[in-house]
Parts: sequence; C-alpha cells; structure tokens
Amino acid sequence: MAPRAALYVAFFGAIAARSGSAQASPTTPDPATLRRSSFTWTQAEIEFGFGHWDAVFPTRPVPRGTRVRPLPAGKPLAALLPGTPGSEELERFIANEKVAGLVVLQDGAVRLERYALGHSASGRWTSQSVAKSVTSTLVGVAIKDGFITSLDDPVTKYVVGLRGSPYDSVTIRQLMTMSSGVKWNETYTDPTSDIARFYVDPVTPGMNATVSYMRKLPREAPPGTKWVYKTGETHLLGVLVAAATGQRLADYLSARIWAPYGMEQAASWSIDRTNDELAGCCLQAALRDYARFGQFVLDGGRIDGRAVVPDGWFEEATRRRFDTTYPDRGYGYQWWTLDGGAFAGFGIHGQLLYIDRSRRMVVVINSAWPVATSPERSATRARFLKVIAAAADGQSGSAANTAPTRRVAITIDDLPTVSRNFQSAADHDRLTRQLVAALRAHRVPAIGFVNEGKLRRGGAVDAAEVELLRQWTRAGLELGNHTYSHLDLHTAPLADYLNDIARGDSVTRTLLAEVHRQPRFFRHPFLHTGRSLADRARVDSLLSATHYRVAPVTIDDGDYIFAAAYDDALGRRDSVEARRIGDVYIDYMERVFAYYEKQAAAITGRDIPQVLLIHASLLNADRFDALARMIERRGYAFVTLEEALADSAYRSADTYVGPAGITWLHRWALTRGVTGGVFAGEPDVPADIAAAADRARR
Repeated sequence: MAPRAALYVAFFGAIAARSGSAQASPTTPDPATLRRSSFTWTQAEIEFGFGHWDAVFPTRPVPRGTRVRPLPAGKPLAALLPGTPGSEELERFIANEKVAGLVVLQDGAVRLERYALGHSASGRWTSQSVAKSVTSTLVGVAIKDGFITSLDDPVTKYVVGLRGSPYDSVTIRQLMTMSSGVKWNETYTDPTSDIARFYVDPVTPGMNATVSYMRKLPREAPPGTKWVYKTGETHLLGVLVAAATGQRLADYLSARIWAPYGMEQAASWSIDRTNDELAGCCLQAALRDYARFGQFVLDGGRIDGRAVVPDGWFEEATRRRFDTTYPDRGYGYQWWTLDGGAFAGFGIHGQLLYIDRSRRMVVVINSAWPVATSPERSATRARFLKVIAAAADGQSGSAANTAPTRRVAITIDDLPTVSRNFQSAADHDRLTRQLVAALRAHRVPAIGFVNEGKLRRGGAVDAAEVELLRQWTRAGLELGNHTYSHLDLHTAPLADYLNDIARGDSVTRTLLAEVHRQPRFFRHPFLHTGRSLADRARVDSLLSATHYRVAPVTIDDGDYIFAAAYDDALGRRDSVEARRIGDVYIDYMERVFAYYEKQAAAITGRDIPQVLLIHASLLNADRFDALARMIERRGYAFVTLEEALADSAYRSADTYVGPAGITWLHRWALTRGVTGGVFAGEPDVPADIAAAADRARR
C-alpha cells in the first residue's frame, strides 16, 4: 500500500475491529503512530486522535470570518444543576459515554456546556458522519445560488466521470436520500467492504478518487426504491457541489456559511488521495461552532435576515423519506429523522448534532465511544436527550423535570376530516393544517386512519381532499386503512366488508409511496372485529395477505360526542359554549386516562404502552395542544403505533366476538374469563354534552 493511501484506511476502512475493552495509555499518543485504521486505536488514541485529527490526517482549512456570532449565556437547566438528581445523571452520562464536549442551546442561548477528556472550547473535534448533514446543506446553498438547477437533475449532468456507470439513471435527490440502487457495503469491521476498499483501491489516473471507485459499483435495485447507508454517495455529493460551483468544498462552506454566519474558529475538512474533500466524513470544528451551525439550521438557513438556502429547504431536507434499519429513525436529505419531529446528524463513536424545532433547541455531543456503533450506547444517549428536553421544559413549567415514564401512541380516525357544519375546502384545509401543526409541535408520531370514500366528490377523486392527506405524509406522519366507507362489520354482509377493505387504500398507498412508505395498519370501524370467530378469521386472512396488522385501542373515549357538540356550537357562532365544551373535554379525557391506567395495571399487572383513539375533528384540531399537555403532564412520551405494539401485552390472547366495540384491555380480560366489574368506573360523557350532540345530529 502506498504511504499516502494508508492514511485513508483510518477514516472507516477497518482492517479489523478491536477485541475487548480499550485501555487508556498513560502517555499522550504520537500522531505519527495513529496513521492507521482508527478501529485499531486504543481508548487513549481515540480520545487524542479525535481532538487532533488535523495532526494525523491531511485536511483543508475552512476559514472563519472577521466577526463572531455571540452565543449568550441562557438560564442554566435547573434540573441539571449541581446537587440535583439530574446532575448525578449528567455526570454519569459524561463519564460512561466518554463525552468530550456537550452543549445545549435554546433560543440561541447556552443553557449547558461541559468539556472532558482534555477537550476544551478552544479545541476542535472530528464530526465523523455529522459532516453529511453539512454537505446536504451545501447542496441547498448551491441550488439557491443557481449552480444546481434541481434535485431531480441527473448526477451525471455535473459529475461527468460517472457517465457510462450505474449512476447514469440516478438523480441528485436519490443521492441525497441514499436510494440510488447502487450496491454498497458499509460494514466498518469488514476489510473487504466498500467502506474499507474505498480508501485503498487504486485510483484511475487523472480521475477523482471518489468517482474512480464509485463508478465501478454494480446496481442492485432501481433508483429511488431502496435505502442503504452509503458514505461513498455523500462523497459523491461533495464532488458534485465542487463541480457545479467550481469551488473547493471547504472554500464554499467558508464563503457561504462559516465566515458570514460568524463561526468563532476556523474549521478543517479531511481530503482524499486526489486532494478533494471527503464530504461524507470528518469536518473538524469547535463544539460551539457545531452548535452555531445547528442554530443556523434551526433558523431556516438565514444570515442577517437573508436566506442562503431555498425557502422551506430544511423542512424538506428533514422530512422522513425512507425508513431505515433503525426502528426509531427515518432518513431525509442526509439527515436522520426521529420519531417525535426532531432530526439529527450522527457520527460514529457517538458524535451528534440534534435539533428539536418544537423546543428551539440544539444539542451537540462530541464523544469518544470505545466502539464505532452501539445500540446500547445509542439508546442511552436517546434517554439522556429526553432528560435534557424535560429539563428545558421544566424551566417554563410545561412539563415535569423528569423524563417520561409512560408511553402512548396517538391514533386518529376518519381522515381526512370530521365536521357536519364546516364542509368547504378552506374549512377542511384549516382543520388539517391546525391538527398536523399541533401534532408536530408536540413531536407526536401519530397515525391517521383514512376512509377513502371521503376523498370523492361527484364520483371522482377530489384533489383538494387528497392534498389534506398529503399534509400528513409530508409531516412524516403515517396513514392507515379504515375501510373505504366506514362499514360496520357487525351489520354489513361479510363480502361487502372485505371489499370495503380492499377499496380502502388505493390513494393512501400512492401518497405513502411518495415518501417511500406503505400502509401497515388497519383499524376496524366502531372497533367491531367480527360477529364470530369464523368472520374474524376471514377478515384476518385478507389483512394478512395484504400485509396489514389490526390497530388495537386501549384508551377509548367519547371524543366524537364532544366533537359533535363543539362543531354545533361553532356552527351557531356560540364561542362561549364552544370554549366550555373544549374545557370540559380536556377534564373528561384526563379522567379517561386515569381509568385506563388503572385498567392496564389490573389486567396486565403493569403500565403498558397505551393506544389512544380520537378523531380528525375540529375539536381535536383546536384542542390537541391542551390534550397533549395533559398527556405529557401525566408522564407520557409519544411513540409510534409500531413501538407501542412491540410490547408483549399486545401478544395477549383475544377471542372476543361480542357485539360491542371495546378496548383490547377489556378483550384480554374477557378472554381470560374475567367478568365481574371489568367495565366498572369508565367515565361517562356529561349528560349536557351528550344531549347537545344528539340535538346536533338530528
């Protein structure tokens, strides 16, 4: 291996992973000894090398400008101050997770900042793959600057060296989402993987090192159909931006973001064997400057009031476009999308840039994990992010100072909308926008169950109604099948019901395909699941054949009764009565939660992840914020339906075939032979609300 080539193995291309736990060296490592695979580094070498990357590997500077954007001191996170239980948890996290730097910004102010492992505010730490999110942003800048016409341009329009390769039919958008369909192996500990060979295979003379390797790869799937994590394709994006702009990637970053935004220190970017930036890895920057970049993203990519990316760029870039191999993460344009609405850039050995729009919060962690990746360490970090979020919420009194201990999935029926008095396209649009915005504000990964019959007007599909559902999918929310016309299995012929299921997802499938998803869950109208075990078996057979899973409910309620009374009051322009109904609704729902929490404990012996059923009504559009705050106050975190159903309680036997549409908690109890008092104590809708709803329906 050529001496220069040997340096690049260390980025990812592993010779072999270390075995056992790494032990710290009592002396400072010599940078010259680290020019080998970083997967062979000891713990002491990781801690030194990540903070001195420029001394080990070749890089290109990213100059800062003449001014520095201040990061004012914010109010400290009270729950993490010395002497609190939270402080003890903070110290454990820093020590156990080998944290070198941790900073929390909220509204642009520093609320927490810590350093360890010899790192300091004046030092730089390598980003690893967090650099991918920076590269993605530079694509947006190049579009705004007019250097790139469209994300749907073919890659070969800009990277001519890829012509005649499998990348001929790949668009920039498909590179951004790692869905080119070109085969790639990112196994860091496999010396024959692409990520290892990329840095050592011979480079075709006169060709960029990235293009030389990537053009030789085979195709495994049509473009845009399969997500595979590929660092090599982010390297290609860097080549593309450099070709389109005519500038070095480091220079373009400096000129368009780093200097004008006011970063405090110069950064650096690792370069390859042909002196081009490795866009998928290894930007070196100060902890506070990573936080400034996060704030730049949070502020929509604006510098001194002027946008340097297209309008709405970061909303599009951080929208879930593909599911990934991680159950709690999707993938956008080189950003990981997280359940609950946050998004992040992740790098091996624990690097993190985390952005929570709803809290206006940025969290950056520089780490030196002993291993490149670890599900256990990732889970620990995710839990600690919840501790930080709870501490931030506690300062404004909007949540408890401890992380949530309960979980609930929010499921919303009868999409696109439910309203008797507000039927115009503008009414439906307002309802949907308000409901979706409230879900996003509280980071609720909800699923909406669709009655596609509502999408038709005069026998044809109404584009405006379809667009309502697209608001859901563009927000990263899931859609499910609720039958075409909301048939009742207990009154309709079985054949008609089966046909209604089959007709119930044609538009939904198309919309989900746009974001590279497919419908997975089916909700029985009225929670009626069959008049006999034979009927249930027929329905379950169809659902299984079409890859559906029944969506259970453990918290059922009378929200639809409140919604009818609320809708009627607004229709009569009685805002005082509407407000009263809304207030009573939240009080009622709190009693409902308390009841089903006790039911879960009595029937299963513990708290379980609950599944709440509500409807896409004007009431919930207007009052979901208050409802969500009540749920959070009771100690709940919002999770996906899939996450809730992973709990073993949902594998309980259910042979119930009675006439009522009851919760799965009650089904499990009746299946076990529990009868006396199983329904006792369920809160009733207040009589005056029920009477008002009856009048409205007449």
